[in-house]
Amino acid sequence: MSLEEIKLEVKEVAAYLQECEDFLHCLDEGRVLIIDNINFKTSSTRTGSEIDSSSIKRFFTGPQMKWNESNVEILSDKTVTEMVEVLEDYREKDFSNYNSFFLFILSHGSKDGICGTDGEKIHPEKIMSMFSADKCPTLASTPKIFTFLACRGELDDEGVSIVKDNPSQGDTSSRSLPNISEFLLLYPCAPTYTSVRNTKTGSLFISQLLETFSNEMHKNNIVDMLRKVNFHLSQANISARHLETKEITKITIMPCQDLRLTKKCYFRPYFQNFIKHVRK
Repeated sequence: MSLEEIKLEVKEVAAYLQECEDFLHCLDEGRVLIIDNINFKTSSTRTGSEIDSSSIKRFFTGPQMKWNESNVEILSDKTVTEMVEVLEDYREKDFSNYNSFFLFILSHGSKDGICGTDGEKIHPEKIMSMFSADKCPTLASTPKIFTFLACRGELDDEGVSIVKDNPSQGDTSSRSLPNISEFLLLYPCAPTYTSVRNTKTGSLFISQLLETFSNEMHKNNIVDMLRKVNFHLSQANISARHLETKEITKITIMPCQDLRLTKKCYFRPYFQNFIKHVRK
């Protein structure tokens, strides 16, 4: 389906909801880049990470999303320099015919940033700045959803025990955009905490993220779906084995997001489902 046809769907839904057409956005016809760092020179192998990258690609190219496989690229084992080169190459692409860009970086990390396979680090803010409006103008008004699947420190979140109680559209012909806008950054954990990965089934965060998207995309926007991801993972008590000490501890997970979107973003099945019911 062409971008013009998608715009007509968005326009119809916006009119029915009495929303500004520019406020609703369809996350379809996009590009996906997955950088999956598994083997490191000085750190442990991220066994099971290939399951996550394969699951992400399968989600976008599967029967619900139906994105072209050529729009989803998986790259493995990149140093920081190589990661920057790849990202700079993507920044130079013409995104005029796409209305979303998803970036997934799966790697080791610390409070100082995301690790390359050489052990060097790059901060998520630097990656985001590479796609700012002035440096990547064809993505200026397009939602950019970046997922950084990596530890952000060395702390395990052991949680606490609690007791429950019972209880008007303006002229948009010419406008300025903030340089760092239309970004949504996703993290599997809060700052200073560790991320959790199962060596046989992959990351709990990626698994819950894709499951929630698959189950909810026809009725919820992406921010509400992320809140459900937070809810489900925050309820889980997980037994985790430390890679070095082999000690098993009970931990909890609290994903977090950095929201800099100005639009309410939905995957296309939402618009299709909405229109189908309205037209009955």
